[in-house]
Amino acid sequence: MSDQPSDSPSEPSADPRTARFEELMDFPAEVRLRAVGDAGEDLSARCAAAVISVRPDGLLHLDEVASKQGRFVSVRVTVAAASADQLRAYYAALHAVEQVRIVF
Repeated sequence: MSDQPSDSPSEPSADPRTARFEELMDFPAEVRLRAVGDAGEDLSARCAAAVISVRPDGLLHLDEVASKQGRFVSVRVTVAAASADQLRAYYAALHAVEQVRIVF
């Protein structure tokens, strides 16, 4: 019998895309994300709140650009990511903002 613990549920998945992502990025890192959503309510404030919910000191920069016709807003956020899991959490938090249509 080995003293080594067996695979625990907290281990990262064996998804090859995840492994490749972690190979390509060095953490900690400053990462720029963009969330595009419907114009109207204050999308920038909602995106900032989403980022801060993941890490209170994670929001490094935020700016907003409206589309030419004013229907959409692009919110660019620069975040401090300590790990790949934290970066995934930022993406998930931004996707959860009601007005957001896409995050990249």
